[in-house]
Amino acid sequence: MNNLKLQYYCYVFMQMKRGNSRGRIINAKPIFLLSLFDLIEKKEIIDNKVFYTEQVEECYKHCYNTYEPAMEVTPLYKPFYHLISDGFWHIEWKVQSEVKISAKYLKENVKYARFDNALWDLLQDSESRQALREVIIKHFLT
Repeated sequence: MNNLKLQYYCYVFMQMKRGNSRGRIINAKPIFLLSLFDLIEKKEIIDNKVFYTEQVEECYKHCYNTYEPAMEVTPLYKPFYHLISDGFWHIEWKVQSEVKISAKYLKENVKYARFDNALWDLLQDSESRQALREVIIKHFLT
């Protein structure tokens, strides 16, 4: 576990920008990250390539219902796309064009999304992954 990199990403996660709907903070991005951590832990994501799939969507919905059961689930395409504004999530496009945010558009135009390489390396270590999970839960979901 690289302690300096872990501290850096803990800080970056705590600075994550979240949406706001009618005065209510939306935790879709933190919950999306937790779902990706779960998929990495289960070895269902084994490369630093996250595809927009039913499997990712189902895991995301499950996490959303676990952490915010009283809230309506924010559609997956929103955190999948908007996480790029936080600097550690990158989308590889099939063809760069005017972006029209929707599930259909992302499914048709995204090759895959990926984490920073340093963050991906941290996520391969269960202790680091757990530390990042705890930061997200304590900072956004409790």
